[in-house]
Amino acid sequence: MTDNQEFVTFFFNKRLGIIKIYTTGTTDMSYYGEEQPDMELIYDYVTVPLDADSREVMRTPKNFFVDVVTKEIRRREETVSKFQVKSITAMQEMVSGQEMFSAQPIETITKEV
Repeated sequence: MTDNQEFVTFFFNKRLGIIKIYTTGTTDMSYYGEEQPDMELIYDYVTVPLDADSREVMRTPKNFFVDVVTKEIRRREETVSKFQVKSITAMQEMVSGQEMFSAQPIETITKEV
């Protein structure tokens, strides 16, 4: 393990590629000390240069995953953007005058006390 601040090490779930933790510098599984043998069963790591791309991963690790075969860090498909596309389409339908929802009367329920 070194304190080389020109790199960052990402630890990730071996099966799913989920990034769990990161540390600046070049390190390996000895980062976990006496828990190393246990952690090696579940986690792996990848060390990459510390640059604008890796800093983005550090800021928003949930937006990325590690390809467990190639050990490349990749951006997740953003479900938010899918939602925004649907919202834009719905907005365009409203503007164009198409009815999106059928209006139905709401019945009032009263309860006698």
